[in-house]
Amino acid sequence: MNSLPIEILPTILSFIDSTSHLASCRLVCRMWNSFAEDAMLSRRIDICRIEAAWAFYDYIVRNPSKGRLIKHLDMGEFNLATYELNRRLLRLIFTPNLETLSGEYCRPEFYDEMTRIAKETSTDFKKLTVIPHPSKFPSSYGNAAVLFKDTLQDLFVNISSNIFNTEHGFGYINQFKHLTSFAFSFYDTAFLGTVDKLLGALPQIKEIKFYVTANADDWEVVYRKEDIERLAENHTLKKLKISTGFSKIVHLLLAHFVALESLEVNFEPENKGLGVPQALMLELETVPSFEFTFTVLKSEFMNKEQIQDVFGKCASITSASRLETDMFGDDRFLLVFGYRIEDNDNGTYLVKVKR
Repeated sequence: MNSLPIEILPTILSFIDSTSHLASCRLVCRMWNSFAEDAMLSRRIDICRIEAAWAFYDYIVRNPSKGRLIKHLDMGEFNLATYELNRRLLRLIFTPNLETLSGEYCRPEFYDEMTRIAKETSTDFKKLTVIPHPSKFPSSYGNAAVLFKDTLQDLFVNISSNIFNTEHGFGYINQFKHLTSFAFSFYDTAFLGTVDKLLGALPQIKEIKFYVTANADDWEVVYRKEDIERLAENHTLKKLKISTGFSKIVHLLLAHFVALESLEVNFEPENKGLGVPQALMLELETVPSFEFTFTVLKSEFMNKEQIQDVFGKCASITSASRLETDMFGDDRFLLVFGYRIEDNDNGTYLVKVKR
């Protein structure tokens, strides 16, 4: 292996899709270790636990040049416990090489920091296509989005604002020339008409995501069912993502968006049993391609074998949604590719069904 020219190593490693295989490549020799490590950092990284995030932060602090290699990072859900860490990490990895920086329920101060860094950097951020979604719609998010309007492909929209019933509202959105996806906080089915209006005016939008808030409880969904029935079915949207704990909302959205080709549901019901997820998955099977993620509680009456019996071999079942690698030496950095679960994973199974 040492006889291979150094110049071709990045090309060889670029053909390896599996991050675990890249981790194995690091064991070949010292030269491969360095190149494989850099290749791993350029792949999608999802941080699901705060311990992993601190390990990642410490690693980048010790190797600041590695921060420029990060291309795709998902910080997960923002909260008070992770705010300081996320702020520090942003200062290390927010470079013009970054392409996607994902996250949910982001605080306003984070966008202020993002804007400050971008304005103080001499090189333009010409690759950035995704920034984290806020919990509401702070002005700081709007300012950051406009700053990166020439490259952003994803936009969080305040659907409750009357601005999107005016030409000015559509003028604002039309600043973003490369949009392909929207995200909304979904708390009233009456807003589906506005969503349809946006999709009709912007045919380039191929994907939307709904964050279902606590206000959208089962009683309200049942009460609003007639709102959806009065709307014409939507035949344009092809890809839908839903984050919710309410199965009835998924049912109503599937009844409205009837031409879906791809569906992702992150389902967090209050009841951590199998009955509701099983019934919901049967409904999801009407969509050609779907990814269904949910958690169930471990107990003497609930084990992997029982889950496998219900959901079959297509179900991926893990006690901790992570991929452990020795990439960061003694720190044992925990990486997740594509999903995350609650911090207290010792008491839950994460089930992921994909077709």
